Amino acid sequence: MSIYPVIITDEKSGYNYRIYSWRENLKVELDTHYFPKEVNYPQTFFNAKGNFLDALKTVLPMIFLDWANAIPLEYRQAVGVLAGNQTRMPQLLILRLMKQDAPFCEWVLQLANSQDGAYLRLMVELAHLQDSPLPVLEHWLLSLPGQPRHKLLSRMLQIELTAAQAKKTRKIQLDSLPWDEHYIREFFWGLEDSDFKAVLNTAESIRIGALPYLRSLPRWLWIGRLWEVLSLFHDRAIKHVLPPAILEANSEQQVLVIKAFKSVKTPVELEHKLIQLVDKFAEMVPFPRAPYAGNTKLLAIDSAKKLKSEGKSMQHCVGGYTSAVARGETYFYHWAGDNVLPTPLTVQLKPYPKSTQWQLVEALGLQNLEVDDVAWLYLKKQFANLNLPWGYLLLKTTIAGLEYSDYSRVFDTLEREMSLKVYHESRNQYDERALRIDTPDGHKLGYIPKTQQDAVWDYVHKGEAIQCRLNFLKPNYATVNVYLAPQADNKLTEV
Repeated sequence: MSIYPVIITDEKSGYNYRIYSWRENLKVELDTHYFPKEVNYPQTFFNAKGNFLDALKTVLPMIFLDWANAIPLEYRQAVGVLAGNQTRMPQLLILRLMKQDAPFCEWVLQLANSQDGAYLRLMVELAHLQDSPLPVLEHWLLSLPGQPRHKLLSRMLQIELTAAQAKKTRKIQLDSLPWDEHYIREFFWGLEDSDFKAVLNTAESIRIGALPYLRSLPRWLWIGRLWEVLSLFHDRAIKHVLPPAILEANSEQQVLVIKAFKSVKTPVELEHKLIQLVDKFAEMVPFPRAPYAGNTKLLAIDSAKKLKSEGKSMQHCVGGYTSAVARGETYFYHWAGDNVLPTPLTVQLKPYPKSTQWQLVEALGLQNLEVDDVAWLYLKKQFANLNLPWGYLLLKTTIAGLEYSDYSRVFDTLEREMSLKVYHESRNQYDERALRIDTPDGHKLGYIPKTQQDAVWDYVHKGEAIQCRLNFLKPNYATVNVYLAPQADNKLTEV
């Protein structure tokens, strides 16, 4: 007796999936309250995790294995080459169609042998077929062989392309970094730009998700190999790879940069070249006074020499930020470690907007290793202890609701920089996350505006100690600073 159909629940999304068969038509439906919807099983199940994946393994192992083993190894190797790291590509469906349709099989093998898989992945992505029913996917895929590439792409992108331009799709990689159709269009629009064309001729591949970051580089840095290496960094790190010393190089230094980067092929080589160039460019400029004095755990990096030494010991390019530090735009500390957070880190601060306070913006370990949220909070607490008596600034904001409070009645008793209390008013009928501000003797002044709550709420929710200071006042208007307190011995009180 067949075990099908089988219903499996994805606990994360709450959806039920009804599997009809994995031997023949591979039909899977999303079991909704209204009517079932046929879905693309590769996207649904190949990305499964946790309990959902365990449930799949209990009903699929032998049937799936038998079916997969019936596919010739040559076919599986070809589809593996085409898929790359793109998990959304319908791999099983393509294998099935290769068994059933000889012209399609020949076309897929030809793509794989020419290492031209980006074209097939691009077609699937641009057609928005990830969630389409399987018959639609089959019809679309079987229609691809024999169609002139430039004509098909021209219709889909609404851009006139030549056959030579369309061939550039073999350089496109769609994995990891986020992207949309606009980046694809921008890629082909760029083919009319002589500089961009030179980049593409030199680079072996371009990741579409990295395109906006790469296009923002100074044009003198438009080097094909450099683009390719930079596109390997994820979307957060790529903004920090090239330090100001490189991006702000003068005309004489630019010649050295271009010469150094032309031979770069890997991220490791790029880091090595950056360190070498930073050593050449960095001047021993006097650093401004450190925002906080520091201690044995947090050591202020107060000279260009020390900053370059930090970059060498931690194997990243922080030494290139000497000019930014000299201008007062940023400052760095070395976290030596303790029992709670033993990992050595390079910590970056930047001025809080319209304030004399500073905020933590980056904390990186050896070779740009990032820290988790727990370590991030712990570092903020360390800086809170360096900024006595108030702590680490979380928020500058106006007080909302002054007209409905005791503000006007107690206005004459208020003073700038006086300490106030912040309460989580959990019984507030209008906002369950309301954060109320009171005077020390219990007079209500108002609330932290709802639009500003996110900057403070996580700390409130975790029970971290918060301090509040009256920053500015006049009739019908007042502002406060909210801090993560130096010592967490006073919890927020719910009223």
